[in-house]
Amino acid sequence: MNHPTIFVVDDAKEHRHILTALLRGHGYQVVEVEDTLDAIVRSYEIMPDLLVVSFNSADARTLHGLDRLRSAANLADVPVLGANSAGPLLDRRAAWRLGLVDCVEKPFNVDYLLDRVTRALAPREVVAIFEPVPARPMNLARVA
Repeated sequence: MNHPTIFVVDDAKEHRHILTALLRGHGYQVVEVEDTLDAIVRSYEIMPDLLVVSFNSADARTLHGLDRLRSAANLADVPVLGANSAGPLLDRRAAWRLGLVDCVEKPFNVDYLLDRVTRALAPREVVAIFEPVPARPMNLARVA
């Protein structure tokens, strides 16, 4: 059986090790990389099915790193799951604009993280991770 390959992109070595052990324990093949440039270089050796990218907030460094990933032709279609390590979790619209399929907050809820990884790896036609916000129900009594 071919297990999905996940790149764990985090400049904190301890965080990479923890997330790697967790994902490997659930059957994923994991490659640890320190930053987005390293992820791009390594992707020419091993093609990831998913990138889990750690960041602190929607700062210029995060935006630049995500732009680099999206500019790499071989990674343009690889889903990116954000791992937010400080401050409030980015809202889903902001995450989407950054090119992420979803975000999880550190410290991780293991079950939630694994669910998000599974959803990110699912074919795009089957799973819409960013479910549209349902329209407000129309009050038919007011229309008449």
